[in-house]
Amino acid sequence: MLSKCTGLTDLGLARNRIGPMGALYLADGFGKCTSLVNVGLQSNQLGEARPSDSGVPEAFVSLVVSLAGCQNLESLFLDENSIEGIGTDGLQRMERPGAFSALTQLSLRQNPMGLECASNIASWLRKCSDLRVVDLAATAIGPGAEFVIEGLVGCPTLSSLNLEDNRIGWETAARVGSMLKVCTNLRTLSLARNDLRCEGIGGISEGLAKCVSLQCLQLGENAIADRGVEILVRVLVKLPLLTELGLASNRICNDGAFNLAMGLDRCPALSCLELCQNHVKSEGQKALQERAKLRGFGAASVNLRITNQSKPNLPRLNS
Repeated sequence: MLSKCTGLTDLGLARNRIGPMGALYLADGFGKCTSLVNVGLQSNQLGEARPSDSGVPEAFVSLVVSLAGCQNLESLFLDENSIEGIGTDGLQRMERPGAFSALTQLSLRQNPMGLECASNIASWLRKCSDLRVVDLAATAIGPGAEFVIEGLVGCPTLSSLNLEDNRIGWETAARVGSMLKVCTNLRTLSLARNDLRCEGIGGISEGLAKCVSLQCLQLGENAIADRGVEILVRVLVKLPLLTELGLASNRICNDGAFNLAMGLDRCPALSCLELCQNHVKSEGQKALQERAKLRGFGAASVNLRITNQSKPNLPRLNS
């Protein structure tokens, strides 16, 4: 049917249990329907290997290669499709002049791609020089993030990048920082639920300071602690448009809260500071609230969302 829809621009087939064989059928159709602009294939099983399916390892690659012929393709959503390393090997061999040159939005979130797949995806990203939005959350790339980051260096127009929940360690942070020096148009960056720690914040800080258009920064669940906050606050002065800062579940105590309180003066646009599930006690909370009040922030414009991870003092039971 797709082969007859020569003027089709938008195709949505999310949540249809399409497997690898279906991917091959789609690949054949996409090869003849080159007018596509927006394609949504979320929540299928395009990369799921089944022994009974012939040619399964190449099914996903065949799909991507066929889409490379859609010269006007701008957005592609492949979230939750069981895409793994073995199913992406052929991406490195994909050669087609102008392939994906118009692609601005790519989402591969919640695919178990892993380290093996990261270099293959990087080869694909290098062909997408006009990407604006990239979502690779929960893809288990771990140390492979450095390959993906190298692929993104060629995307200077990137405005939104989601790498949360990827087991990215502090050792890779310096590579992330190098990418940020190039992708200075970023407005949204999420590195939440990784393992950056305070060393990782140091690794990204120099590049982060170059992203003067950044509006939303998510760093929750990275164990950055008070030392990481101290480093981060020195960067905040260089982010005049930052409106949202996520630091939940980071082992931040009062010292970190005091540093943040001082840093509020350096963030004129900040309207939401997420600090839930930390160890900020009443003194630290008070410092933040007073600083916000001094700046004239009302409850409607500022949401500190400060809660504690520490347990409340419970009365002892008589023995």
